[in-house]
Amino acid sequence: MRRTQRGSSIAEVLTVTVIIGMLVSAMVVIVPLLIKAPGQMQGQVDDVNTAAIALYKIRRDFSEGDAKGVMSCTTAPVVSCLTPGAGMTSVQALVVATAENGSGAFQIDSNGNPNWQGFYIYWLVPNSAGTSFDLMRAWEPAPGYPGPTAIYSPTSGGSPVSVTNAIVQPLVTAALALSPPPVLTNYISQMSLGDTSSTSTIQFQLVAGTTGGADQTHTTFQSNTYARN
Repeated sequence: MRRTQRGSSIAEVLTVTVIIGMLVSAMVVIVPLLIKAPGQMQGQVDDVNTAAIALYKIRRDFSEGDAKGVMSCTTAPVVSCLTPGAGMTSVQALVVATAENGSGAFQIDSNGNPNWQGFYIYWLVPNSAGTSFDLMRAWEPAPGYPGPTAIYSPTSGGSPVSVTNAIVQPLVTAALALSPPPVLTNYISQMSLGDTSSTSTIQFQLVAGTTGGADQTHTTFQSNTYARN
């Protein structure tokens, strides 16, 4: 008996080719996502952890400070600071009056009120890759420190007085010139500040995240913190 072999038709070859092409295309799309997923998840965890550390520090400074002693600043093209309004506004730097001295010890006067010593200054610096910002934190002494300073008056009821751009602008400029810069945390994409002095509430928002090509990870932290005064 003679056995014959049947070849494949052009239609069958084309059908198989299309199916294989679809499978390869799906793999090209899906496999990179599967490979990147663990890295993206770890990146989000890192964002949350680093931002949480920064948020703790900032909220602590707010709660020990005074709503009248907080200022928002721009750092480019020149340093300029002003009292934040009630609405949340993106800032490049912020200044918080503090009763802590250069050693971190909280100072009080004979009436039990905070004895304002200087300012904690926070500011953003672009990281080397240009994908996010590093957040810096430094303590700068108030004019006249140590001793009676330009931001403290025994008759102010414990609140800092005369916190103006003229006082804090040189201090912010000095902080920006520190080398090496005092890095608090990394991977911050935005910092926003708002102030409601009538209720001693400081509105604050910190957005942690990085941008790498088309990949973005962002986590937003927002807090309304009651100041000491």
